[in-house]
Amino acid sequence: MSDMEKQVDTLYEYEDFEKHINLDCIQCDPDDVNVAGTPFDIIRAKMVDVTPDGKVKKQILRGGSNKIPDGAVVYLHYNKYFEMQEVPFDSSYLRNKDPQRYQVGRGSFYPGFEIAVCSMCVGEKAQFLIHHDLAFGELGSPPRIPPAATVLAVIEVFKAVDCGQIKEEESLSVTARKQFENAYKLAKSNHERANDFFSTRNVQGAVEYYRRAENLLLNCSVKSDEEETKMKYLLLKIYVNLTVCYNTERLKQPEKVCIAARKAIELDPQNAFKSAKLFYNRGLANQALCNYKLASKDFVRALKLEPNNEAINKALKTLDEKQKSYHEFEKETSRKFLGFKVEKEVDQENFDEVDEDCRLEVTDILQKFAEGTSASFQMSSGFTFAERMWIKRETERLGLIYEDSIIGGRREITVKKV
Repeated sequence: MSDMEKQVDTLYEYEDFEKHINLDCIQCDPDDVNVAGTPFDIIRAKMVDVTPDGKVKKQILRGGSNKIPDGAVVYLHYNKYFEMQEVPFDSSYLRNKDPQRYQVGRGSFYPGFEIAVCSMCVGEKAQFLIHHDLAFGELGSPPRIPPAATVLAVIEVFKAVDCGQIKEEESLSVTARKQFENAYKLAKSNHERANDFFSTRNVQGAVEYYRRAENLLLNCSVKSDEEETKMKYLLLKIYVNLTVCYNTERLKQPEKVCIAARKAIELDPQNAFKSAKLFYNRGLANQALCNYKLASKDFVRALKLEPNNEAINKALKTLDEKQKSYHEFEKETSRKFLGFKVEKEVDQENFDEVDEDCRLEVTDILQKFAEGTSASFQMSSGFTFAERMWIKRETERLGLIYEDSIIGGRREITVKKV
């Protein structure tokens, strides 16, 4: 077993890196028996030059579409190999299942890798041979990086976010920024950058770029229906995305959710009312603000738009539970404020606990009071909860008023006439 294999074996199980083993790095291809040389010589023969001096060469394994823009944020995976070592010395696949985020032009990788990525399209998979002058140099970094090592990099690009337009924003005059064509391009770039920030859980960064995109669109000059439609479409997306951002655990700003939702509806009511995401997020915000009736309306509207949405259905159930809990809290608070002891209501069958003699006596007393001239009277203390509930029911049946209070630590029951 080679030193590299031993190193990988201590970090990962064999099943983890088995599918990333590249036998082309250690053996000749039987289909190319006429090609002499080392394994990398055979691979090189299938490639084309990316740089004029041939220090970066490329073979496309799967085609893509849309060139990667300058300054773009790219999501990619890669494996890197040295000659005669079939196990990758560096693999983004092994570090993380999600593609690695990398911004072109920031110098995050060595020059040859940057050149390789810039030659690619979104969705493309390609392999590159990178000369040591554009990789780890003449000396390398032993023992992990051998001296003068050529690198075979197999790269797969999944997504690219165009951030290049954002750099141009500072160079534009105020007048130029107000021109719709310029403002719209910049707003789209800011919007895409915001989406990228949100995908990496940088919610505050996402909000900043959404707001920048909003300001660009609101301050530009629209000269046709087509431009207005494009502006409204992008602005609506921005406002809906802002409702999502402000609802996150990191921000928790329900008031701003409601403001963004209001802006969306005022901007384009016809399309805003088609957005389940908008009403779902406003519902969450109203729920957080204890505006339960408004939250319920929002969730119901969202559910009509997306009946099978699990998150909305779950939100409605949660809201129902919160409403019940809040109702109980309000009731208990009111009773405590008025001096009543908070107790659970008695079901009909619990009246069976009330003795028959007690029932007859209480009914007789209340009947005589109702027929008499007195305006009120107090009943003796010492009744059980079930007995008090029986008394309350009888007073209501006879059209009387039942009051139950605690004064000086002693419970008093007062019955009054209407």
